[in-house]
Amino acid sequence: MLFPDTVNVLIAIVVTKDFTKWVDPHIGTAHCRWFHFTPGAFPFGMAKPAPSTNGSFGNAHGWDATGYDYRDSTIEGFPNFHEFQVGGIVFAPSTGKLQTIPGTRTDPESGYRSRFDRKYEVCTAGYYAVNLKDYNIKAELTATERVSFHRYTFPQSQSSHIIFDIGNQQGESGEVVDAEVSITSDGMVEGWVTTAPVYIKNTRLVPHLPCIFLPRSIENLHRSALLMARL
Repeated sequence: MLFPDTVNVLIAIVVTKDFTKWVDPHIGTAHCRWFHFTPGAFPFGMAKPAPSTNGSFGNAHGWDATGYDYRDSTIEGFPNFHEFQVGGIVFAPSTGKLQTIPGTRTDPESGYRSRFDRKYEVCTAGYYAVNLKDYNIKAELTATERVSFHRYTFPQSQSSHIIFDIGNQQGESGEVVDAEVSITSDGMVEGWVTTAPVYIKNTRLVPHLPCIFLPRSIENLHRSALLMARL
């Protein structure tokens, strides 16, 4: 048996550290911009799910609808798009009486928004979770590069809903030109939203945002649900 005169042994010790624990997405969320707070997003991804506290308020002064404002105590839903001039396709889980407008911060009962408690809010890089106090629903968000994942855990109820809010203007996005949500023959919920640009005038550029929503069975929308918006 032959052995080399010299045996060089290289032992590599790789120490992995989770630097995401040092990330606080809340920093700067008081009076920021629509596209700043997206804790459920994949780095550099197009799908950017996040909670919205004021996204439907309009943006007359440029800084009104920031999406998520740390000073707010109610959530109106969970938009899937947070880009410059692109926002919307909001999912909003609820129970009880069906409401079809977001409502206001001072009067949450006027719409489907819900109060939330920050001690039950989890916010880190790539994952967001919160308990919607008014409905006792746990909402969770995460994403891949082009797919948003929503999971809503409902309490036992005879009247549970997931609202697809595609008609309200969101954040810095322009007005909704057209939108549609439909149920296909195999039970899949799909739809799209077309918005007009705001800051770029006299242009034919119109963002068109197609989406497919899962689960495949519409009955499952009334139970704990996993939703996907495919871009």
